[in-house]
Formats: sequence, C-alpha cells, structure tokens
Amino acid sequence: MGAGAYGIGADGLGNLYIAGGANKAATRKTVLSHRVVRKSTDGGASFTTVDDITPTGTGGITYATLSAATSSGDVYVAGSIDGQNFLRKSAGGTGAWTTVDAVPFQSRSIAANASGNLFLGGNAEFMVKKY
Repeated sequence: MGAGAYGIGADGLGNLYIAGGANKAATRKTVLSHRVVRKSTDGGASFTTVDDITPTGTGGITYATLSAATSSGDVYVAGSIDGQNFLRKSAGGTGAWTTVDAVPFQSRSIAANASGNLFLGGNAEFMVKKY
C-alpha cells in the first residue's frame, strides 16, 4: 500500500489537513487509487482520516491535491475523482464532506481570504473561480 501527501492546509484552530492519495490492492493484479484527507489536532503528531473516496469506475485515478480553510472554519479540498475535477467541503471542519462543485479545470492553487471567500485556480487559461 502506497500513499502520498500533495497539499497541506491549516484552519484557525491550528488543525492541519493533509490532502493526498493512497493505493490499496483490490485484487492480486489490480490497484485502485483513492483520495484521502487526513486531519491532525495535535500539531502533526498524529493524523486521522476524515474523508476517503474510492473511484467508482475501473482504473480511475483519484487524488486530492490542495486544501484550504476559510475564516468561518470551512475546510475545502480540491482534486480529481475518476478523471473529474472536484471541490469538496467540510462545514466548520467538523461536518460531513460534500462535493461543492465539479470543476471544469485541473486545480493548481487554492486560497481563502479574511472575508471567508475561497479562490480556486487552474490550468485553463489562468482560470480562477471564486466561491
């Protein structure tokens, strides 16, 4: 089983969020990749998986690459599931994770401002989308 962290973010309470992907063997010859978000409440000494999605298709590559938290405490993660780019959210960083948007570009950057707005940047002609 392999795993990789592709993005890290923190919320206003000091919790850390790691976005990435992991592989787990489905059969002797098949490996499925799944998207994982892990959270640390103790400064990175330990982590708990708070969101984990396995692709629905066969052979889909799934990963999370970016994470950010808004001033209201909402945590966002961007990535790809079965070739579809997405943005997911956990309300207040404690709620269930929901898909906010199927993003029309591959996400390359994410940021939040003091007003609670989230900005997602991608590789489609310098695309920036505000949430």
